[in-house]
Amino acid sequence: MGENIISQFVLLGFSGLLLWAALTDIQSLTIPNKISGAVAALWVSHGAVLLLSGVPVGTVLSGPGAGLLALIGGAVLFQLRLVGGGDVKLLAASAMWAGPSLLLPLIMTVLLAGGVLALVMLAARSGQVFFGKVVTSGPVGPSGSGDHPFKTMMGTKIPFGVAIAAGGLMVAFRLAGL
Repeated sequence: MGENIISQFVLLGFSGLLLWAALTDIQSLTIPNKISGAVAALWVSHGAVLLLSGVPVGTVLSGPGAGLLALIGGAVLFQLRLVGGGDVKLLAASAMWAGPSLLLPLIMTVLLAGGVLALVMLAARSGQVFFGKVVTSGPVGPSGSGDHPFKTMMGTKIPFGVAIAAGGLMVAFRLAGL
């Protein structure tokens, strides 16, 4: 019973870190290493709770395996300049939590949320109407050679950490049994 309470607190911490990452990415279009590092470090507590609950060691260690797989895939996307480094690190840390069983749902949720976010950002840039109100954004444009094409669609920078946080929160809810 004690493991369940600890597990819920650890999942709450994971969720809080994801929200912090999303808010930071919205504000600065960066995800600090300390947030992704904390997500990965907190997974160690999650892994310990799993081991105390009787989950086999191989199953627990498959979480970091999923994280490594996401890191490798993310590194390819980073090299192609499709995503930023902070996005890759947060996705890899979140994939540790997902493990193999929730890795595909994590990635699908991130892609879906990222697509919706991109559409909203593009619509806001063009002054489209949402719920009876014209949504506009301030002046935007390419800010130099460091911009990632996916994160700078038509000059509108996209805080992709929001989409990764949405996927990570889906994982947290599933792990909590919700």
